[in-house]
Amino acid sequence: MGGAKVVYQHAAQFARYGHTVHVVMPKRTAAGVGGWVRHAAVQVRDRFHGVATSPYYAAPGVMPHVVPSLAARYLPDSDVVIATGYQTAIGVHGLPRQCGQKVYYIQGLETFVHPDARASWHYPMARVTCARWLANEIEQEGLSVAGVVPNAIDPSEFYLAAPIDERPARVLAMYHRHPVKGPDVLIRALGVLRERLPEAQVDVFTARPPSHALPHEVSVHVRPSVETLRALYNGAAVLLHPSRSEGWGLVPMEAAACGAAVVSSA
Repeated sequence: MGGAKVVYQHAAQFARYGHTVHVVMPKRTAAGVGGWVRHAAVQVRDRFHGVATSPYYAAPGVMPHVVPSLAARYLPDSDVVIATGYQTAIGVHGLPRQCGQKVYYIQGLETFVHPDARASWHYPMARVTCARWLANEIEQEGLSVAGVVPNAIDPSEFYLAAPIDERPARVLAMYHRHPVKGPDVLIRALGVLRERLPEAQVDVFTARPPSHALPHEVSVHVRPSVETLRALYNGAAVLLHPSRSEGWGLVPMEAAACGAAVVSSA
């Protein structure tokens, strides 16, 4: 997920500045057994599909911790605790004051996670966003925003490596099973493409094997490395981005940096 990648990029930058940085990954983010059940289900599903269960992202100088929950007894000593999403904001909000200053890094509306996600903006934490439009939404609720830190891409990872005008009729898209990512929109778009340009080649990259039935001619790449993803971007004439909601999508920026034309939902 792009949001997770951004978190690790910021964590790495904090480490470069000399800070001690921990990334805490709770198996459960709220009260009840639901979190444990979901965690176990994901583990079983990933093993069934042959997908590695270790974290996909890492950062130099950053210490990862998988903990049962966001209870204070599981957290390393720190001066600042940064919530990185609606689910973690609930846990961070409930931490005692001695755990450190609380900051809420908001990367999207997240109403697709929970209808009341916007209510978490009212927690007494410093608020930082990745986009000005999000800051405006928060300020319209009568709340303050400490800063806007726009997303960016690493030019050593994503760059033009193949001439644009020599590319074949190849289309690339990211697949994600969650409805907010528009998998149904993608499938309909691929159907239109097949009717109008049957010779077009299609590649899809994804974190896990697709839950939807994609056209049989689509090539699926599960958890590609940065090198493979850069090659896919550079081999594509067009990037389809069907997502219904984004805070600040990384995929269109990465594709554009590699010379692909971006066709996106609104």
